[in-house]
Amino acid sequence: MDLKSALDIIRPLSEDLEGIKTAYRKLVKEFHPDVNPDGLEFTKTINEAYEALIKAFEQGWFKGSWKSAPESRSTILDEMQEALNNLRNCVGLEIEICGTWLWIGGNTKYWAKFLKELKSESGRKLFTYAGQKKKWYWKPEWYVKRSHTTWSMDQIRNSFGSQKWESDEKEVKYL
Repeated sequence: MDLKSALDIIRPLSEDLEGIKTAYRKLVKEFHPDVNPDGLEFTKTINEAYEALIKAFEQGWFKGSWKSAPESRSTILDEMQEALNNLRNCVGLEIEICGTWLWIGGNTKYWAKFLKELKSESGRKLFTYAGQKKKWYWKPEWYVKRSHTTWSMDQIRNSFGSQKWESDEKEVKYL
């Protein structure tokens, strides 16, 4: 996981090790599987981000190159949770968390109109269709593409990891 994604997930309040650990503990408590039904997948992402920050801290990346996170508690995990909550009742979708992105495959043809029309609380379109991959995706609002290279799903999985997310619901959500 890259440093920007890790910082956006953990949101440490200071540049020292204690600031990172405090923010990490708070997130783990908030997204613990006993408290949050989707917590297991989020906890894995939080742990990955924490390990990346600890490694970066040990390598001295934080010295003078990082400013404290904003006061806002809205994190990438909150945004991801909002996107997943919209898919909770969508039977037949295969949802995969790769780094800080969601990839939606499976029976997307049935859900295409629904996915296209979904918007976040701020009015931003939640999901976009990737024609070459034949999947829908959600990405963090801050992400900006820096390369014209198109990655395959295997390259994405190998670079950022992959976790399957499954809905608890067995009912179809009618449109």
